[in-house]
Amino acid sequence: MEITAVIIGVLFAIVLSNILGSLFPMLPLTLIQIIFGCMMALLTPEFKLYLEPELFMILVIAPLLFREADEADVYSLWELRKTVFLMAFILVFITVFAVGGAVNLLIPGIPVAACFALGAILGPTDAVAVFSLSARIKIHENLKNALKGEGLINDASGLIAFRFAVAALLTGGFSFYMAFRDLLLASLGGVLVGFVLSSVERWAVDMLKRLSVRSTGAYMLIEIMMPFICYMFAEEFGMSGVLAAVAAGVRQTPSLRKADPSEAEFGIAKKVTWDMITFTLNSLVFLLLGLQLPGIFTDVWNDPDYSHFFPVLCAAVVTLILFGVRFLSLAVFATDVVGDTLRVKLKNTLLLTLSGVKGAVSLATAFALPLYYGDGLLFPYRSLLLFITAGAIILSLLMALILLPIIADSIKRDRSACDMQIAILREVIAQLKEQFYGKADNAKNTAARAVIKNYKERIRGIEDAEYDRREKKAVRALWRFMYRTENRIVEESREKAEIDADLCRDVRDLLFFIYSDRLRGAAAHAMLSFFFSRFGGGRRMRRLFADEHRLAVREQLVKNAVLLSKALRAGRGDLPERLADRMLQERFSKGAEAENGLFGRTLRDRLQPGYEDALISGFYVERRVIHQFLERGDISIEQANTLRGDVNRLELYTLSEKHGNAAPPIVERLTKLREKMQKRGSRGRAKRERLPRDV
Repeated sequence: MEITAVIIGVLFAIVLSNILGSLFPMLPLTLIQIIFGCMMALLTPEFKLYLEPELFMILVIAPLLFREADEADVYSLWELRKTVFLMAFILVFITVFAVGGAVNLLIPGIPVAACFALGAILGPTDAVAVFSLSARIKIHENLKNALKGEGLINDASGLIAFRFAVAALLTGGFSFYMAFRDLLLASLGGVLVGFVLSSVERWAVDMLKRLSVRSTGAYMLIEIMMPFICYMFAEEFGMSGVLAAVAAGVRQTPSLRKADPSEAEFGIAKKVTWDMITFTLNSLVFLLLGLQLPGIFTDVWNDPDYSHFFPVLCAAVVTLILFGVRFLSLAVFATDVVGDTLRVKLKNTLLLTLSGVKGAVSLATAFALPLYYGDGLLFPYRSLLLFITAGAIILSLLMALILLPIIADSIKRDRSACDMQIAILREVIAQLKEQFYGKADNAKNTAARAVIKNYKERIRGIEDAEYDRREKKAVRALWRFMYRTENRIVEESREKAEIDADLCRDVRDLLFFIYSDRLRGAAAHAMLSFFFSRFGGGRRMRRLFADEHRLAVREQLVKNAVLLSKALRAGRGDLPERLADRMLQERFSKGAEAENGLFGRTLRDRLQPGYEDALISGFYVERRVIHQFLERGDISIEQANTLRGDVNRLELYTLSEKHGNAAPPIVERLTKLREKMQKRGSRGRAKRERLPRDV
């Protein structure tokens, strides 16, 4: 039961940390997750989690590297093969000797092999941590590809170097010739195992398809098992399991597959499944690091052989050496990707240097340090080396967090791209109105109206996403200000006897439902407007805009518009004028919907038969408009492909949710309920008409 509670707590921490990471994007998600892990360890001191290195490598690192290789741009990596090779192999071995020598000088009593083992532990970099840190900064594509290639391969070189160092620590013997030979065989053998096993898997799947076996779930499960099978098979024969998983992932890239409907269906399921797996595993890595930190810190803090600040000093010195060696090496190795001018070279070399943060592989490898020497004596430096490793991981993350935004260019929001996307959707709306409105088939008009409303909501979503954090707060405050202002205007009209109390109440109710979308959320607004239009609200709106009230209501709405515009210009604060104008336009659009009798009918229209067919027709129009914008040169091919991908996903989702020509049960039930209420109201009116009237 205890382990079950911990698993649930870890999953909850993953969700909560990602929510906090979205709310506070300036803080790296990895750091938030490490803090969560520390908090969990401190809150449950009785629970001790031992991280089994080999199990961690198989269950976490192998699938992550497999998926990264699957998503990697193979052709770009091949173009940078020289730089990637130098960064992934030569730089790792330089780091081994540099860190090993420095630690041997700092701690004279520690064996040389243990020092080199620490260097091998800190050789690999963590590409996941890098790109979570660099989400808000601008890094050139060549630099990103070089970092991805390094992160895919240097895990294997670091692990192989670590094994040699540990073997020397346990046996006291070491041969450079044997080490180089084993490194070459392990690397080539791991790559060969990965390609062979993945090729066998593709052949088996193709054979099953020829036998008319159509099971996307089974094929997906086979692919999920591939990194584990490749890793275990390669390790069983003394080869690199990490490179086997990477090679298998490269073999699975979509460019190496044929295009047919079954592959398309599998590709969609594959993306969704792997996104969920990598999301969970990436978060789990740093939560586990946080869970281990309190125990590591306690062991070193209570060690009488060292002062309290000596391990911290060692971790800081080792981190500085790591970055210093990396900077000098990249200045020589990475000439193909850092640029031409001296300023650009220096900047890009610093970006590559600071992106060499340490992470999951270093932590897992450190826990593989032996507890005893080969002769059975206790290895007393294990806790200290674990502390230095954890300290280097944390310090490298912090240095990257602080310095990367200073050196790199920040990513600026591309407002022109958003404006162009909005222009495309508005053109789609215009063509849909021309295509559907005014036709005799009322059902098509109803479906088209709901589709157009859907496109308007997409435009609103793009506009809302354009706001930064300060603007979002200001926009929410301004919506509240507009709502209070309109209510005050209506109350003043009643006090001046321009409208009566009943009309004042109805107009205020209308304002409540119009603003509920912005003040109470889209879901609450949808349900409120739906029931408002179904049960009584429709009659009130018809009474509100009846002939005897229409002139007074319009005069009131015109008065509201004039006074609200003036109040908005005076009360918008430092919010840009274009955003205030956008809000005002949205408010008046909703008022026009109410006056035309369309308010509150969107949800009902979407539940009617034929909505999905109209929506799919809208997607066809949207593709046509995107092509028109591309031919005019208003958008690039990359932008057009991105927009087409969005349309494809929306269409696939619509097709999967399509319920056919029958109305959903909720519509049938609500329709019957409404008919029953109407019959009851008719009987009541007939009964009242039969009663004798007083003279």
